[in-house]
Amino acid sequence: VKGWQGGLAVARGGRPTAAMRIKVHVRERTFSVSCGDGGQRISWLANVGIVRYDDKTKGMELGAPKGVRLEDGTRLNMDDVVCARLPDGSDVWVMLKEDVGPATETDIR
Repeated sequence: VKGWQGGLAVARGGRPTAAMRIKVHVRERTFSVSCGDGGQRISWLANVGIVRYDDKTKGMELGAPKGVRLEDGTRLNMDDVVCARLPDGSDVWVMLKEDVGPATETDIR
């Protein structure tokens, strides 16, 4: 991606391309997050969801995300890149401190 033009990512040839969008669920709310070409890490996606949920304190009330999972419960690696793990339009759930117990390596894919 070269830059942005009217909410669309602009490819290196100058042609606009639609930005990748992921639906981020935090507790009972859902946020559609524009990810550009998807080059950010999964942890970034979780942080955006937390900040949007708790706009007054920018996420301080909820604390740091403890993980991100898919609808089937599969936990995602927070260091993975969004476009490498998720197709456009995916739904993910941010896991907070009250959502997690002790994690094992086999829980995270």
